[in-house]
Amino acid sequence: MDRPVHFEHYYDAARARGDWGQARHWLQQGARAGDPFSCGQLGLWLLLGHAVNRNDRSGFQLVRSAARAGLPEARRLIATLYALGRGVKPNWEQAVDWLVRGARSGDPDPARQLAFLLPTALAGERRALLESAAKSGDVIAQRRLQRDGQVNAAPRMDWRRIRQGASRPALIRGSIKTVSESPKLHQREAALSPDLCDYLICVAAPFLSRARVNDHLRGTELVDDSRTNSFAMLSLLEGDVVTTGIDFMLARMLGQPPKNAEPASVLQYSPGEQFAPHFDFFEPKAPVHAAQIAAAGQRVMTCLVYLNNDYVDGTTRFMNTGFEFKGEAGTALFWRNVDSTGLPDRSTLHAGLPPTSGEKWLLSKWFRDRPYTQVSTAS
Repeated sequence: MDRPVHFEHYYDAARARGDWGQARHWLQQGARAGDPFSCGQLGLWLLLGHAVNRNDRSGFQLVRSAARAGLPEARRLIATLYALGRGVKPNWEQAVDWLVRGARSGDPDPARQLAFLLPTALAGERRALLESAAKSGDVIAQRRLQRDGQVNAAPRMDWRRIRQGASRPALIRGSIKTVSESPKLHQREAALSPDLCDYLICVAAPFLSRARVNDHLRGTELVDDSRTNSFAMLSLLEGDVVTTGIDFMLARMLGQPPKNAEPASVLQYSPGEQFAPHFDFFEPKAPVHAAQIAAAGQRVMTCLVYLNNDYVDGTTRFMNTGFEFKGEAGTALFWRNVDSTGLPDRSTLHAGLPPTSGEKWLLSKWFRDRPYTQVSTAS
């Protein structure tokens, strides 16, 4: 009898040596043999464009094979891919179905996601999902249960009701108002619910790192004293079905195509941390930025969503007029970075001022003038 080939072992050994070509070889061999780990990892590489040419469709198919074989990480990722429409047409029902499969298998991550997608009418199911995830060590579920306290809802795990009730995050009723004419700034109160604000903070917290600035001379990102806050980008691996639903909801609110969006970032400012005056658009007169515009489009719109209340000062200041804004948790502030002709609007020069106490949390979302494709080099 032939001995089984341990593709994951050979992949790990090659990766430890930094031999990406050999690592790719073992993933390809394993995927051809139907090895779930190899299918999932090679699929991820194809989706990220890491050590291979990016191919979303092939990546999706390989991740789906791994998910069907029961790999928990692949089940989580395939749900996100269906929600995003990455490598496949967007299909919310399929995304929810894969979350349900994962939750029923005992995986706390999809159980927690489902809990945050359920309406208040399904409080019993929500409670049961949170308790299940919390018992398996999910920190976000544990925090939510602590905040809920003694909620008067008996846990109830009705999978049919859960599958039918898990809906896309939806805007609470409200209106948009203009808060500044120059630059033209718009505010939307209650763009996100308190639950979703807290969810974004919790999801982003483990991925926080020092924020960087774009060097328009070299085309690289670097750490600089002009920006001292932390951030976490919610890309394919950091985000999930819930954060994808939030992205789509904000795009609808702004009238922007979801496919034009860059991955959302969550920003965190501790006392004294700040982001000095800056523009969000790419400078067409800078050769490096001009190349970025040609390759991936101009950043035409910015949206900030304020995620918490418990900090002092820390406003967003627009430098030309001195206008300052600080929204309640869930409030969105948004503006266009270019004028009607597509040229940069220099009145949008703004700064993130430091809080004097407490932590400030924001969601930052940029939209390009064309479909945006991000190629990652993450391993």
